[in-house]
Parts: sequence; C-alpha cells; structure tokens
Amino acid sequence: MSKAKAVLVARVKSSNGQFPFVAVEVKRNAIKLPIEANGKVYELDAILGYFARYPHVVGNCLFPGCIGNVQRHVEPLGKDHTEAYAKYQRIERDFSRVREGKLPVEPVKIVNGRSLEELIANFEQECKAKQRKPRTVESYMKSLEQFSKFCAAAGIKTVEQIDKGAMLRFVGWLEKNLETRAGGHPNNTYRNKLKDVRVFLNDVGVGMPLKEKDWPREVKARKEKYSVEAVKNMLNAADDIERHDNNLWSADDDKDLIHFLLKTGFRDDEIGHAQYSDINFKNGTVNVTAKPRGSFPGSPELTWTPKNNSAREKDIVIDAALLKRLEKRKARYEARSNSLIFPNKIGKPNDHLIRVIQRLANEAGVEGRIGMHKFRKTFATLIAKEEGIEAARVLLGHEDIATTQRYLAADEIAPEQDRKMVKKRFEAFGD
Repeated sequence: MSKAKAVLVARVKSSNGQFPFVAVEVKRNAIKLPIEANGKVYELDAILGYFARYPHVVGNCLFPGCIGNVQRHVEPLGKDHTEAYAKYQRIERDFSRVREGKLPVEPVKIVNGRSLEELIANFEQECKAKQRKPRTVESYMKSLEQFSKFCAAAGIKTVEQIDKGAMLRFVGWLEKNLETRAGGHPNNTYRNKLKDVRVFLNDVGVGMPLKEKDWPREVKARKEKYSVEAVKNMLNAADDIERHDNNLWSADDDKDLIHFLLKTGFRDDEIGHAQYSDINFKNGTVNVTAKPRGSFPGSPELTWTPKNNSAREKDIVIDAALLKRLEKRKARYEARSNSLIFPNKIGKPNDHLIRVIQRLANEAGVEGRIGMHKFRKTFATLIAKEEGIEAARVLLGHEDIATTQRYLAADEIAPEQDRKMVKKRFEAFGD
C-alpha cells in the first residue's frame, strides 16, 4: 500500500466551462508548463490557481486552525507557479515529517476559533443532506471556493476573523480576480457572490458583517424577451442545421422544446424534470409536480421538488398545437406516463438543454442574451399583456407581484399610436 503524501494540483478552466482539479507535473524542481492532463493542454491563462492536497494527520496536522473533522485538506498556494511550488515544497517536506511523528520544520500557526475550511466542508454536506438542488449547492460552493482563496491570501483561517473590513477586501479581491460573464455587469456578479457567502455565514451563526447598503450597487439590465421573429427563425433553423448520423436529437425535438418553453413558462429545472404525467391530455393543461423517490424509471434514487416546494396555483392551459406535438412525441419515443419529456441519452434529467437553444439561436442569428429562461420572460410578458400581471404571477409560480414585475419586458416595437404621437411632437422641427 502506498504511503499518503502531499499532492500538487491545479484548478483549471476547461473548454466545456468546467473547473476541474488536475495533477501537476514537476520537472527539474519546477512546475512543468503548460499543464497536460487527460489528453488536454492548459496554458497559463487557463490555470486559476495551485493547491496542495494532503490527508489530515491525527494529533499533528499541518493545516492551520485544524480541529480534526476532515479527512483531507486542500490548501491554496496562489496563482504564481514559482511561489506555489516553493510553498508546496515546504508542505511536502513538513508532511513527510509529521507523518513519521516528527514536528514540522516550520511550526504550524495556532489559530483560535472555528476552522473556515472545515466549516465550509460541513456546510456542503449539510446542503446535500437537506436535498438542496444540485445547482444551488454548486453555486454556493463555487462562491465559497473563491472566498476561501481570498481568505488564504489574507491570512484568515477562522470564521471569527471575518469582519466588515475582511468582506470589503473580499469585494476588492473579486474585482481583481473574478472573470465576469459577457453581457452581465460585474457589480451584479459580486452581489451574487456576497449572497452565497451570506448564506454560509448565517448558517454557521456568524452573520454577514457587511450591510447590504455597503455592497456594490446593483445594475439593472434591460429586460429581454424573444421577439416573434426570433422564435420563428429558431424554429426554421431546426430544419437547416446539419446533424451527425449518430445524433438521435432531431429537428422535431428542437421544435418540441421551443414550443414547450414558450407556451408553459417553465423554469429550466422544471423542464428537465417534466414527465408526461404532468400533462392532462384530456383537459389540455400542464402543471409542475414534486417527484418523490421511485418517480424516474431506472433511477429509483432520484427525487425532485419544485421551487417553493409547490405546484402552480392554477394549471397552465396549453394550445392544441403543443398538445398535438406532445402526443406525437410520446408515441415517437414509445414513452410511458412516468417518462421524462426531455431526457438525456440514458433517460435521466437532461441538464444540457440550454445547448440546444444556443445552437439554434446561433444558427438563426438571434442577438442579445440567449437562454431557456428568456422564454420564461417571453411567456410572462405575453400573459401579463393579455390577462394582467396577477395572472402572470400565478402561472409563473411566483409568491409576489414584485418578482413577476422583474420578468416583464417591453415590446421590441413601439405601438402605432406611440409612433403617431412622436411624429406630432417633433413635426414642427421639420426633416
């Protein structure tokens, strides 16, 4: 059996948008660059940081502030490959010593208080035990990973050391180190990170020391919906896209998804877990329902609950065209009532339906933000315009009108009467 050891790894940004840890090769007393792992090459701009992984050693652990509730530690080493390797050498040397029962060359700093690293690890396990949605847990942990990197650089080892000044410095750290997505304002990204950290700090009984009035100011983006022309172009694009012979997803599948998104207003997660049993084919309605264990064929361990843990107050009436599409889809795949409407290749909830919409939008030349949630805003705007905002609130599953109002987008073309008023207003100035 091989002996436990300290391992040098790097967190990288892969081409598919993931952020995996990969092993780092050391050659001639230096980190070999670029990093090669699993058949992929990661240049400097794809390396987010270096880390030392090493097991917990009972009674003589290297990790500062360790109270012994974890099996393994992951210590941030920074982004500079030279400094990271120097820190790793020190950890590797001292880990070999403590594993043999000796004291480390560099004494471990004793930190009073609860270990931040261990509390974060416990927080993740508690979130999973509470059956928080995977995407929610992923968001929390990504933000807390970034918070941990900041705290390591700032010398913060315990939650008791986190005060207003620390949180303000964390915002500054985000501004320097965080990559923001295209089309979004950085302030909104920083606010989302602070919200995730606040959930953690509240959970461990510390609370957020930085009041919301001191957070970066929210920048509200223009609310967008898909225009009629954009939706039509995406539907037409479904027939034009070239598909591989082994691609089981057809043009009809593309169109089924677009029509379902547009005419139900379902959330992304609700689409992924929708089953044919959620549809009342006789009445032409659909709703969101909880899925207890045993609901998914072939995956008895899976469960799912809607946001707010409840169905819509009122069934969503769907038009005859969509109803006919769903009937044909069910027959085409010989699906059962408990079959998922849009499963992945192995029959489980499909977490990548967004790629279908992105591909169609790209083919159709649709501009602006692209996503499945934009269909939900399109649905909300149509319902509010025809039936009022309260009807939109009910069909979207919102608890209050204020949330619904944030979904409503202005029409992309001004009404004819507005055009006439504008013309009259400025006609005295001439052409």
